[in-house]
Amino acid sequence: MRTKLSKEEQDYFVKRVSKGMKLLPHKIADPSSVTMFWNDKYNLKNGILGSFMWYRSNEIDLSPVAKDAKHMIVGIVAHELHHKWQFQNYKLIYFLMAIPFIREYFLEKTADEVESAMDKLMEDKEFRKI
Repeated sequence: MRTKLSKEEQDYFVKRVSKGMKLLPHKIADPSSVTMFWNDKYNLKNGILGSFMWYRSNEIDLSPVAKDAKHMIVGIVAHELHHKWQFQNYKLIYFLMAIPFIREYFLEKTADEVESAMDKLMEDKEFRKI
């Protein structure tokens, strides 16, 4: 089941990701430009903690496994927002870059760098405060 994040949950991610945007190694889409959903299909067992789908380009799905530890998936949100930025800026080329094996280098490499940088920021308790 897919359920929309509460306003407080959505604001939590938007505020923290917005705060770190300029400190990330690659550009990301504006976090307030998406609606986020908890998606029960995503979990630790299948290894999916978040997703951006080009056909729902104003939405991001997140795994509810971190519902009670949102600080653990702020990096995932930034990762998915980088994919949204890639889609917005590369258009047709995005689909070519999404071909398996090519995807790992052209789309995932930079998204993983964004996620890692955001995770590093979230380790700082002062950064997490809003």
